Amino acid sequence: MPLAEYMLALKDEIDNDPLGRGYSAMTDQEVADDLNTAYRTRNVQSFSGDFMFTQTDPSEFAGLSADKQKLWVSFTSKESVDPWATNNVEFVKWVFGDASTTLNNLGNARTESISRAQELGLLSGTRLEIGPAHVANARSI
Repeated sequence: MPLAEYMLALKDEIDNDPLGRGYSAMTDQEVADDLNTAYRTRNVQSFSGDFMFTQTDPSEFAGLSADKQKLWVSFTSKESVDPWATNNVEFVKWVFGDASTTLNNLGNARTESISRAQELGLLSGTRLEIGPAHVANARSI
């Protein structure tokens, strides 16, 4: 995001405070800290097969039939799996069961905690967090 666009987006967030965080009563440092704190969540769009295999409960895997073990290893050999696709979810349920630890592990991993700055797309490349100087500059625009 170009610097001018970044500053305007930051200013808009601080001025409008859409989540009611109370930015107007905060210092520049407090606003920066709030924007950098991971209190928001977003859906994970993709799992690697390796990640899925690491979320597999070993005792559940050992209890599968040889055919289901082969199918699971094949499925988790994929480079990318959509954790929200109905067919993928139903396949995991079919392999491990509706009440399995593996299904629970994968279900819990479908969302991740992020900061408000990440959610707004304000962090990228070399900009790893919002600093108090960024907040002061945005407020002065």
